[in-house]
Amino acid sequence: ALHQELDSQVSSLNSTLVSEIELLKSEKEAIQERLGLLECMMMTSCTDHGTCLVDGSCSCNPGWSGALCEVVDWSTVTPVKLVDPDGADDDYLGAGGVSISADGLTL
Repeated sequence: ALHQELDSQVSSLNSTLVSEIELLKSEKEAIQERLGLLECMMMTSCTDHGTCLVDGSCSCNPGWSGALCEVVDWSTVTPVKLVDPDGADDDYLGAGGVSISADGLTL
């Protein structure tokens, strides 16, 4: 009878431990997601071309891709011609072609 009671208590403790471990794993995952989101927001901000998701990844704006929304899809970009007001009609930034800044802006 004592042996059965001890077995029952051990089984109950094991069940409780398994439940507690699962709860801790769940809490750990939630904390990791929050840290990922904070890191994304503080460190990358999805290079200002997307939104940080809860898991720390980026959801890119249309026309942008890549892990940090750092890759522009040039087929979606409409070039802008900036005319020199004091120059000739064809005297503009990027004369002969479109100028692109380092952060992907069309000049």
